[in-house]
Amino acid sequence: MSAANNNVPILYVNDFSEVINNTLTIRLDEDEDKDSYLASLEGIETVKHVYSNFLSKPFQKINLPGASGSNNDVFLDTPGGRVHRPNHGLAHTLRVANAVKVIADMYNFRLPKDSKIPLIIIQQQQFIALFSVIGRVNEMSAEQSEDYKKKMNQVTSFYEESHLHYLEGVSNYKKQGYLHIFNSPEAIAIKRSLNYTKYEKLGNEVYRAAHNIDLMRCYDKTTFERVMTKPGWDGTKCLKDMIGDWLCDLMLKYHRDVIKATGNRCMGFDPPAAFNLNLFGRCSQDFNYCLQQINNVDKYTYDEGTYFF
Repeated sequence: MSAANNNVPILYVNDFSEVINNTLTIRLDEDEDKDSYLASLEGIETVKHVYSNFLSKPFQKINLPGASGSNNDVFLDTPGGRVHRPNHGLAHTLRVANAVKVIADMYNFRLPKDSKIPLIIIQQQQFIALFSVIGRVNEMSAEQSEDYKKKMNQVTSFYEESHLHYLEGVSNYKKQGYLHIFNSPEAIAIKRSLNYTKYEKLGNEVYRAAHNIDLMRCYDKTTFERVMTKPGWDGTKCLKDMIGDWLCDLMLKYHRDVIKATGNRCMGFDPPAAFNLNLFGRCSQDFNYCLQQINNVDKYTYDEGTYFF
């Protein structure tokens, strides 16, 4: 019961929904795929910008004496050439931006009609996902970075520095010209609305969940499952709390296929972990090809309790 391969799976309930044997069947709406920021000309220009100016560049601060993690995942040699930032590069960034839209649609499916996250907020979170890792100077985790900061008596940690670079990158890009997702009448009206704070919070939860689900590429299974079922350090909901057990399992299966389609390893959900170097090399250096691979992941019709794969 595979539907057409056409961007990300979208869930909706309307005249096409059916109740079969008292079980709700959720079908996939292919036309809604066009609403993804990644399917817009503005979104593609943003992808070009982050790749050309940031994600294609080597890390700046590596091989630091006594700095655990500073030399992790610095580059990966593939048949198509050396890939810089393999763990936080183009393929990771596009998968997360794609997952933002998919999770948001699943989240909206469970929300009352007057509480659903507006499309423009979802697209803004996809924009944020595209810039989210541009500021990294190495692969040190937040904990490793903080430890090194104390050890070397630094004013700011590398992790804090990466966030400042991210903010600067977003600010500079916004100054380059009109962006519909931030400057359109619809975007301005929503920002001025009484519900904006609520929408922004929901959108941020979606982004965090989208980032976390891609951790299956580099977290062991036990650690990854804990991330999926525990609230974030700042109280943001975990994916299971947001969309429920069934949709969470559905999203995990879908995103696993997206990771495989882009040639990445998958340590936390589908061991053994190994790169498809040919595929990963192309997806890490050609954003059009990477988006095509993501878009070509099979779509399905599901009913609760039974997966039609």
